[in-house]
Amino acid sequence: MLNVPDMTEPGAAAPPDRIDGADVAHLGPLLGFAPTVERLFDIETRGERVEHLRVAIPVGLFFYNAYLVTDAVLLPDVIVVGICLHLLVILPIALVVCWLVSRISAVLRERLLLVAMMGVFAVPLFTFWASSAPNATYTMPELYLVLVYGGMTLQLRFPHMAAFTAFALAATWAALVQRPDLSPAVLGALMFQAATGCAFAFYGSYRAELSRRRAYLRALREIVRSDGLEADRTLLLGLSSTDPLTGLPNRRAFDAALEAALDAGLQGADTGPIALLMIDVDHFKRFNDTYGHVAGDCCLRAVATSLVPRIPGATAARYGGEEFPVVLPGFGRASALAAAEALRAGVEALALEHAGRSDGIAVVSVSIGVAVAEAGAAMGATTLTAEADAALYSVKRQGRNRCAVYEGRFGEGRSRLPAAAA
Repeated sequence: MLNVPDMTEPGAAAPPDRIDGADVAHLGPLLGFAPTVERLFDIETRGERVEHLRVAIPVGLFFYNAYLVTDAVLLPDVIVVGICLHLLVILPIALVVCWLVSRISAVLRERLLLVAMMGVFAVPLFTFWASSAPNATYTMPELYLVLVYGGMTLQLRFPHMAAFTAFALAATWAALVQRPDLSPAVLGALMFQAATGCAFAFYGSYRAELSRRRAYLRALREIVRSDGLEADRTLLLGLSSTDPLTGLPNRRAFDAALEAALDAGLQGADTGPIALLMIDVDHFKRFNDTYGHVAGDCCLRAVATSLVPRIPGATAARYGGEEFPVVLPGFGRASALAAAEALRAGVEALALEHAGRSDGIAVVSVSIGVAVAEAGAAMGATTLTAEADAALYSVKRQGRNRCAVYEGRFGEGRSRLPAAAA
């Protein structure tokens, strides 16, 4: 149904077996999909997500470390500590995370990004808290840019972004109240800035994630709907070409198959001759009169079942009533007659009781007429069917429960050809 990426990638989960309409109905409160859809989403977006992170992490590192220039001016008393934390702690960790994102599962990857972003935020917050420089509060915008980077550039998953902003707000307020140099008014203003900055980053992440996930759901719903329509179409086509009683192809499907086989032979395909067997259950009306129509249906199903597996390459169908045609590609007269005899003997071997017969045979039997279209012969399905039908009715007059090949004497049987053609 869906384009599933290479499942040999390290850390990739197995794709779900089935996605149905209920799975794509809605998003959860934290913008989560149903479990099967979430797995599929992680699988399908894995490559794009990894590629995005491998670009976003180095870009973020560049600008993050560039702020050391402003820290040297605003936080001169702790700049050495800041440089060490940036270059000896955050930089190696970020590079390891960038290397790991393609080698771990989606769940572990997103959690690792959350922890890393908490560390990234904690470093400038720590230097702000530890500094006694008079201009330290001017570094506060750096914290908000880290928040925006996590939500909009790194695109943390929304539940992780919610945890990140909650951590950032609580940590920032804690750092602010620990600075004795801030007046109550300035402290209140900075705490308000921190709250609005976190709220802005949180809302921006929510809207971006909501848009991405709604777009994915719309696409997935369309795929599920299309698959459902295709399944319905396949079912209808199957019903329109299948006999409901026996499960065999019906007359319409068989006629089309026979025409195609004959056309292939006429066009030079290496198919050899094509034989058609016309099979009729002997005295079937008397069977119904004796046992009832329910038993008659059971009898037809048993006969149909016996026809299917006996001859490799054969195509059997139900014409209607008690009549079954079988097409045998590559069968000449002798081999087709032998195949017909095998089918006749197979039905007789079922030993289905038929007490309504008056010919001394106490079981269900069939009569079979055989006609052959030689390789390359310009013979249509109607003509071949008429010949097999003529052979069948010749057999019936000779006593039933036997087989015969059409010998070119239409007068001995009933032809299905229109009067003008016959």
